Amino acid sequence: MRLISLVITVLLLGASVSGQEDDAASIIERSREKTMTDRLNAVVTLTITDRNGATRVRINSIVSKKYGDGTEKRFLRFQSPAEVQGTTILIHDYRDRQDDMWIYLPALKRVRRIVSSDKGKSFMGSEFTNADISSPPAADFVNRHAGGSGESGLWIIESLPATPVLETDYGYSRRVSTFEKNTLQLRKMDFFDRSGNMIKTIEVLSVEQIGNGGNYIISEMRASNLINGRLSVMKMDGIVTSGTVNDTLFDPANIDK
Repeated sequence: MRLISLVITVLLLGASVSGQEDDAASIIERSREKTMTDRLNAVVTLTITDRNGATRVRINSIVSKKYGDGTEKRFLRFQSPAEVQGTTILIHDYRDRQDDMWIYLPALKRVRRIVSSDKGKSFMGSEFTNADISSPPAADFVNRHAGGSGESGLWIIESLPATPVLETDYGYSRRVSTFEKNTLQLRKMDFFDRSGNMIKTIEVLSVEQIGNGGNYIISEMRASNLINGRLSVMKMDGIVTSGTVNDTLFDPANIDK
């Protein structure tokens, strides 16, 4: 999902620090841009494994489209298992403001809007959160370099929620992201609580290159919960980035169709 997209991504254009290092927010935004493609169709397998090794598997199809203003719209519909079949999630992922998200629950025959305070809640019972599958707006975080450098071949960026309310909404007090300097590819993100304890890690396991401009799709990533010992892996298959996508698919009025 852009894998999501996930994750997976994030935020603002900038200039330089001391004339040498790229601005931290700029690195995050440019990395986000590298994961965006004009159109995407794929199948995503979400595997959730508890500390005892028991697994649950959930499969959904995803369709996404990028628009000229930087907005990316994504439509996810779960195919299996039976208890989540037909569950549909619609995301309008904006560049510079809070995303819009809706979920359709077929068992209840109702559409519910996912509010901004739900950012830190679990995505479909996994170790990924709603925020992990969208791109938070730049204003939600204060970003700075936290080690690594262009010379080391890595950028290590620390992101702090800009307000106590946002810290509560996201469910963590600090995120440390590691990017490759040359490709701007995200390698991993580590999440910490207020006491400085690492509580979760998201690792990029594989990517698929798109075109010749260095763009890529995160095709597999793993979220490790260091509190409860659970793992969640998202793997994208059957990736297609050509063809047309009907805009009506992204109309909230059609999510239950």
